[in-house]
Amino acid sequence: MAMLWQNAQDDSWLQIALDREPVTLGPSIDAVDLDALRALNDSVALYPHVAGAGAVQWLLLAPLDAGVVVNDRALATGVRLIADRDAIRLPGQSELYFSAERLARIETYSGNDPVYCPRCKIAIAEGDAAVCCPQCAVWHHEDVGNDRTCWTYANTCALCDQPSALDRPEYQWTPGSL
Repeated sequence: MAMLWQNAQDDSWLQIALDREPVTLGPSIDAVDLDALRALNDSVALYPHVAGAGAVQWLLLAPLDAGVVVNDRALATGVRLIADRDAIRLPGQSELYFSAERLARIETYSGNDPVYCPRCKIAIAEGDAAVCCPQCAVWHHEDVGNDRTCWTYANTCALCDQPSALDRPEYQWTPGSL
């Protein structure tokens, strides 16, 4: 799940989860109804866009005169596809950082079409317990009850170097490491 990191008053970093719903940015970051957001012509917002394989990308939309800056550059066109670790500044607000990093977790596969596990080559059907690799977004079985532990079978994902530990509760990157 993507998130925003916001610098708090005590120089700690607050994590704000982005969950496939549009959010307005400002003194408080709140999920809003899409129709209500369209009515707010002067708001700065992040809109989710579902891309291929269910991956979510985020669009930053702002009025041209809002003074929004991304990575020390003015948002000249009013729209930008936000990338991992982008710094977002709104006038008079603390800096925000966007992170696309996700943690590996077991979830119920909800795709309409089955996908094939790269480790065992068997289809992952709707309703199966599985893990979507946070790095390459490829699904692996992870169903202990059915003896299909394809995600945790090895130390890394079957297709990339993403560690396959499920007990890693922390993000590898935070703005505090800048």
